[in-house]
Amino acid sequence: MRFAGAASVAFLCLWLMPTLPATGQTASEPLKDPPLLVNTSTTPGVFQAQLDIRMTACAISGRNATLMTYNGTFPGPTIRVKRGDVVKLRVVNSLPATSERNALGFVRNHTNLRVHGLNVSSESPADDARADIPPGASRDYEYDLCETNPGVTGFYHPGLHGLAAEQLWAGLVGAVIVDDELLCLARYESHILLIKDVSAGDPASERWTPAQYAGSREGETITVNGQVNPWLLFRPGQVQRWRILNGSNARFYKLALDGFDLNVIGTDGGLLDKPCPARSLLLAPGERLDVLVKASQKTDTFRLVALPYLRGDHVAGDGPAAKTILTVSNQGFDVGDPLPAALARPVRCAPPDTSRLARKTLILSLRDGRAQIQGTGAGAGPAMVRSDTGAGEVWEVFNDSASDCPFHLQTCGTQVLSIKGGDPEYVRLVTTPAALKDVVIVPRHGSVELLVPGGSWPGMAVFQSQIPEFADLGMTGVWHRTMPAAVRR
Repeated sequence: MRFAGAASVAFLCLWLMPTLPATGQTASEPLKDPPLLVNTSTTPGVFQAQLDIRMTACAISGRNATLMTYNGTFPGPTIRVKRGDVVKLRVVNSLPATSERNALGFVRNHTNLRVHGLNVSSESPADDARADIPPGASRDYEYDLCETNPGVTGFYHPGLHGLAAEQLWAGLVGAVIVDDELLCLARYESHILLIKDVSAGDPASERWTPAQYAGSREGETITVNGQVNPWLLFRPGQVQRWRILNGSNARFYKLALDGFDLNVIGTDGGLLDKPCPARSLLLAPGERLDVLVKASQKTDTFRLVALPYLRGDHVAGDGPAAKTILTVSNQGFDVGDPLPAALARPVRCAPPDTSRLARKTLILSLRDGRAQIQGTGAGAGPAMVRSDTGAGEVWEVFNDSASDCPFHLQTCGTQVLSIKGGDPEYVRLVTTPAALKDVVIVPRHGSVELLVPGGSWPGMAVFQSQIPEFADLGMTGVWHRTMPAAVRR
């Protein structure tokens, strides 16, 4: 009987395997979520594991590629934790030792670990952007999630200045999920969609040119969880939860799905107070969205596509045609899943009165192969901002370049108060009162206004372009957070 059941399932999957009517391209394998990173701790409230960075031969849509991976998988394993956990990660650098320097003058194969979405310290042993793990060495990281919001969809990647772009390009990226434990969401089938473009050949050992840093890079093949156009089964009326992450270096994705509703329930910093419907979802590098997808009543095959998006001097994507990311086969009997009216755990209330808050101004600049952030304390070195912990501020970030640029603030979710310019649907979504963001698109020749909380973690953090090529070139700054004198006494 077990064999007959398995055969029936296999036959059903083959029968439902979709073919795209527009292109004839077959979605050849079912979507596979990245593996979970195994917790080796036996202590309640402690998550402990190891990430081993190494070269791995991978097959991408039948083409061979040598990538850098965490624990031998592309993308890396998903870290799944809870609010209040203490997360202990040992990162082992098993990349080959070399004295070779890259085009920017940095010795290759040194690395570190950076996390997005976790409200943690920016000092060692937590999310220290200055940490350096040479080949053959290891480093122990520890993160206290007592102030991290439940429901966060985050990710991890290398972030050592001067080396981050080539290592992310080579495959080093993975998801982080902070459980929300909401019963109204637990009923839904859930998937991670980590979208990343790659190139065939040997990205792990590729020698970059200065022009590739200045122009930023997009791979010729788009993958979801390391797969090219996988397929996913739905039933009419079913609701699924998708946690979507843009793990690419420079490619923007404007996603749309025929015949389905897209309902945003979370952004970079956690859950919204209620679903926010959208016809399209724009994600810059580093951005994440938590989405409920409700299938239509029609049984058919649909495509999740990346629509052309003009982000500046060229169309983000592959020319004027939409690019298929994922194929959905909507088959079977209607299940009639309801969408929740509210989520009961908003991460932020309506914007407070900001008239008495300190204000900071930053300018993103990209000209003649040079990338920088100008602002308070700007000079020969990076821009510098000093703030007191516990004191909120308003930052206005201008983009004087001809291309949209994602701006990232380390270890801190900000509230987007306003955006001048850019995609109207994106502006509507990210200025929703409950949305928290650690990556936000600053439109070309436009600006964003951010409410930046002081937080309770003193130390040195960074703000930078989330296109790592630009950050490696110098579009990065230093954020010093200190305790007020009254508190220190």
